Amino acid sequence: MKEILAKYRTAAQKFIDYTIHDEDVIGVVLSGSLIYASVDPHSDIDVYIILNEKCEYRERGNTQIDGIEIEYFKNPPKQIRAYFKKESSSPHTAHMLYHGELMYQT
Repeated sequence: MKEILAKYRTAAQKFIDYTIHDEDVIGVVLSGSLIYASVDPHSDIDVYIILNEKCEYRERGNTQIDGIEIEYFKNPPKQIRAYFKKESSSPHTAHMLYHGELMYQT
């Protein structure tokens, strides 16, 4: 289990190291099964990327690093606030951000 966890952590860090070179990025939160140390070979890595307030775009996507799937969500704060209101009965965004691990902030 430690070996798998280390592999996932390494892939997550590679993705984060690449992501923070984008000048729009002001924060990165790692979320999902990796935070709970409950990864298995079928797990993916969830990454929430917070963009600066001036950004007018959002993005959701998947990529792979070292054979591990990474699902990412890029949103500016105003969009995150909109999700908080919209998801009041099923707060996915709030859950990811609250339970996640802050990996980067400006």
